[in-house]
Amino acid sequence: MKSIGSNEERRKALVDTIDARLREMKSFMAMGKPVGFLLPNTMLQFRQMNIPELGIFPISSPSTLNAKQNPRLGKKIEEIFRQLEEARSYVPGRIPKAPSLSEINRQQRRQLREQKLTIAGLSRSYHEREHELEKLVRELATANRKFAKITEELNDLRRVKGGGALRIVSREDD
Repeated sequence: MKSIGSNEERRKALVDTIDARLREMKSFMAMGKPVGFLLPNTMLQFRQMNIPELGIFPISSPSTLNAKQNPRLGKKIEEIFRQLEEARSYVPGRIPKAPSLSEINRQQRRQLREQKLTIAGLSRSYHEREHELEKLVRELATANRKFAKITEELNDLRRVKGGGALRIVSREDD
């Protein structure tokens, strides 16, 4: 990092090197291991990073990355801590292993069991609805028979009484 120059120039150089470190850390965790870059796990390792070709220079003073002593960098320091936390959970070079045959078998059996339960539930629901529908069809047929019987009785009464004031409107008359 720049040790000579005005305070503003040094502050800009510090922000640039912090941005470069954060950018490389994000790139590392997103795409894999670039040549010449080791993922830091601690603030000390973060400060000691030195890769001039990437614009990363060591930060000599620990107080430089202290939010109380350098409040202008508060948000950057918070971002550094978030990145370091992610870096601790990141396992370098570890490729997720393919599941074993027993794991695949267990997973497929679990899925099959869930699908069978779903099918059983849908089947039960279907049969319940089917029985409800049959019941409603029977009730409708009974109501139609009662209607036909009452209509027939009324027509018989009209014929006997000579027409009268009663008039039935049947479905055919609509």
